[in-house]
Amino acid sequence: MLPNLALPTPTISASDIAEPINWLNLCGKEPPERSWLIDQLIPTGHVTSLYGRGSVGKTLSAMQMGACVALGKPAFGIDVTRGRVLGLFCEDDHDELWRRTHRLAQGLDSSLRDLAGWLDFHPRIGMDNVLATRGEGGIVRPEPLYASLVETLMTARSQERPYSFIILDNVAQMLAVQENDRAQVTQAVNLLSRVANQFDCAVLMLAHTAKVGTSEFSGSTAWENSVRSRLLLRRKDDEDMDQPSDEVLLSSRKANYAARGTVCLRYDEGFYRRTDGENADAFELIRQERLDEHAQSVLLNGLMHLQGLGIDASQSSRSVERYLPKLLIAQGLNDGCQLVELKAALTRALLDGTIIVQTKRDRRQAREVEYLTLA
Repeated sequence: MLPNLALPTPTISASDIAEPINWLNLCGKEPPERSWLIDQLIPTGHVTSLYGRGSVGKTLSAMQMGACVALGKPAFGIDVTRGRVLGLFCEDDHDELWRRTHRLAQGLDSSLRDLAGWLDFHPRIGMDNVLATRGEGGIVRPEPLYASLVETLMTARSQERPYSFIILDNVAQMLAVQENDRAQVTQAVNLLSRVANQFDCAVLMLAHTAKVGTSEFSGSTAWENSVRSRLLLRRKDDEDMDQPSDEVLLSSRKANYAARGTVCLRYDEGFYRRTDGENADAFELIRQERLDEHAQSVLLNGLMHLQGLGIDASQSSRSVERYLPKLLIAQGLNDGCQLVELKAALTRALLDGTIIVQTKRDRRQAREVEYLTLA
């Protein structure tokens, strides 16, 4: 556990105003390239926030990023810079962190032995977890735990084993400020920025979104303005409630130093596997190929069955009663396939000509109508 150290009383002097940059000393030199802990996602030397609804998977995704950094393995298919990781988890106990880390190690083809000395997770459930709090006059002051954190980082650096990644889970427990007060929020985040800058590490702070469905964070806009990068974790089916999904989307919603982007992840027994793009998990690619084959078989067999019953199906999603994917579900012919999978299977079947569109005259409506049939 982090020790509880006394915090020295801060003093202000003229030396607190840093010397300006000496441009003459920099003439003819090239500035260093920007450093990334996780490429284009989490910059080194700055604070990044990770927001999401309760139980969406913020803690697990942060732990997985930490494990990947500790092992020097890509996180969600994205390159990382290997480094030592320190995580403070206010809502999890020893055994829960053990269970989760055990599964993460298995998912990364590693063991707890490989993580020893690189991944330091601290269970802090039920403890005093306040790093900073509002003081007299609205001035935010660091608390003893902040001094303990700084002391831990200083000791690690003196031993030439510095920490590269700090995970703080979560903001509500660690920053005791009025979340709607811009000045207080800015001061609190600035204390974390000081840690990131002085110890050349990345700080990731986890937080909940507001209750409003479209909210991406909670409180003052300073929560976004004070960080250099803000990530959002949300369920994939939040965007289309007609297509239930066990996948989540990790998006870069604010990126001062990189382009925004989104990766799609699927929970698989305590581990997130990437499902999109060229960096998709190899295991996930094999699984997806099998799912696609199954959905294709269900689609073709289902259409054949409907034809035998004299039921015409349509390729148009606007046809509520005749749209083939929905028709298969309504008739109980989907064999576990979700609507989104059947939609994709229909698109593939139309493209490769396995299913074709034909027309016939509808006597009741006195017009030509389209229907689907096997080629």
